[in-house]
Amino acid sequence: MFNERNVQVVQRVTDWQEAIRLAATPLVEDGSIRPSYVDGMIESVKELGFYIVLDEGLAMPHARPEAGVIRGGVSFMKVNEAVDFGGNPVHLIFVLAAENDDAHIERLTALMELFQDTERMDGLRSADDLATVKRILI
Repeated sequence: MFNERNVQVVQRVTDWQEAIRLAATPLVEDGSIRPSYVDGMIESVKELGFYIVLDEGLAMPHARPEAGVIRGGVSFMKVNEAVDFGGNPVHLIFVLAAENDDAHIERLTALMELFQDTERMDGLRSADDLATVKRILI
């Protein structure tokens, strides 16, 4: 699910929109999603609120496949200085892009297994460099 190209660490971002854009960049660059999918994720939050914040410090932005998924994928970004997502300080951002409902469930199931792995999640929360994050995810 994760590889050298879709995992990143940044020190800070200006706001949640920039966080989503940066976190999605690897998927745009590898051709998995169109820029319109990134816009779709941001518009979903503006319309529906911060439903993408799933746990303390963790957000999973996503949108409908028709917003611009070419092929599914997941990317991850750790923000060392928390970014405000509607009153929620977020450090861990997992971008989910699925080409259909079956792929959505498959990727979501894999991510939920990761989210329930306390040791790995604690490691991601405390990591502040790319090498450490990659050791945990890849």
